[in-house]
Amino acid sequence: MDSRYAVFRVNKKDGSSMEGYLVKRDDRGTTLGFMGGSNQFIQTSEIAPQGFMRGRSFMPKDLIDNYSGEQVSDLLFYIKKLN
Repeated sequence: MDSRYAVFRVNKKDGSSMEGYLVKRDDRGTTLGFMGGSNQFIQTSEIAPQGFMRGRSFMPKDLIDNYSGEQVSDLLFYIKKLN
């Protein structure tokens, strides 16, 4: 799975956790991104374990199951044109 779509979880020392996609991670902390475009920075001093959630993605499960073959083909054609 492309890491741009993988769910990244930050467990915080206060017992809470946050999930988003990983924007940036460095010595100062971790920045998570969320659907809609917002970001949140979490300082290293607040972070307990963190990492990618295996098998979890922001892409909806079974997204194209009800699409016809033609609809899937059209979608793939459109995506290819974006590159």
